Amino acid sequence: MHPYLSGKELSVCGGWLMSDTQTVAFAITSEKDRPYLPFLDAAADACRDADSQFQRLPLAMQARGYMTIVQKGNGLDDSEKRRLLTIAQRAAREYVEGAGYDVHFPESAESTLQSLLVKYAWTETLSPDDWYLPDRIGSPQVIRAMALALNQYWTPEAAGVTDASADSVAKARAQFGVQLMRMRSEGRQAGLQSQTSASLRRALKAFQSGDIRTSETKDLPGLPQSLFDSLTKLLSVS
Repeated sequence: MHPYLSGKELSVCGGWLMSDTQTVAFAITSEKDRPYLPFLDAAADACRDADSQFQRLPLAMQARGYMTIVQKGNGLDDSEKRRLLTIAQRAAREYVEGAGYDVHFPESAESTLQSLLVKYAWTETLSPDDWYLPDRIGSPQVIRAMALALNQYWTPEAAGVTDASADSVAKARAQFGVQLMRMRSEGRQAGLQSQTSASLRRALKAFQSGDIRTSETKDLPGLPQSLFDSLTKLLSVS
């Protein structure tokens, strides 16, 4: 079997492994390329404890390969995507640790990874009482839960797809903003104002982009850009 497909343990970190992991990672374009993942796993394991970031390059490629599978894996259920993202998150963290982001795993890739973690986070048992805790706030699970909560307040009237008057539309949109600020206030009362504001900015972005929508809002237009910008700015004020 070809070494790219076998997943056989690799005894050496270096040399051809650096270029070949890049070749394999960027050859992954869809779910059908999952057979390449064992090679990336073996390469990452071989280089996990390397001293230099360059020698840990297979970890960056492992993260990117797994992220692509999640992004393109329309046939995967959410639990499997969460499993793959957990592997990608570990690889990315270990690659940038102590050295920072670079061309192989830039901040844009980290942003994409965080968005995916939020999109597929498991929130079924997470109640609002669990959001405003030091060890929970800012987690993908809380951000997803916040975004799902925002969906409740974005009505067809607020979205401007009914025959409601301009005044009624404005009031419905204002109510969405009121609920967002209420959530921020609850975080402030818990002594977590900056963390809550940062989480709400990400939740609002996930809602606006359409990444996190309920069946009731998935076909509705998002916030007008001016309203989105204004709310994002308010959440940036300490």
